[in-house]
Amino acid sequence: MGQTPSKPAAPKLPATIGERFKDKEFPFENLVLEGGGAKGIAYIGACKFLEDAGIMPQIKRFAGTSAGAITATLLAIGLTSEEMLKELSEKNLLEVVLDTRWTKMAWIPGMANVGKFIDVITARGACPGHEFMNWFGDILDRHLKKRHPSLDKDVTFDQ
Repeated sequence: MGQTPSKPAAPKLPATIGERFKDKEFPFENLVLEGGGAKGIAYIGACKFLEDAGIMPQIKRFAGTSAGAITATLLAIGLTSEEMLKELSEKNLLEVVLDTRWTKMAWIPGMANVGKFIDVITARGACPGHEFMNWFGDILDRHLKKRHPSLDKDVTFDQ
């Protein structure tokens, strides 16, 4: 009683998970990832497998929806599974995604839900996404500066 809970250990990927497939040939050039919240995190392990199996370097095109689009974007700019894990584990993703103005009024029972309902009707969505855009834009900006100095966080499909 009265003890402060300890912080959980930082997440880690296995040392190797796809090496036994390294001698096989896979003709994959496209990687498409579906959405689904937690799948965005699970895809990091799948990417580690593809890296270990030697498949990732031959992937030329990335696409995805929702959480899969986030992972696909990070892969498209050159992040490794380790770098993705580091970026995604440094932030509480619920705070990033659920950045509604009503969160500050959550102390009033039911206010956050009522507020989100009002926003869905009046603003076409429960959460505006500003926090996500800032967080994701910062990740893109930092990594693009390292890998593709001529691009910035406002990169387009054409570039």
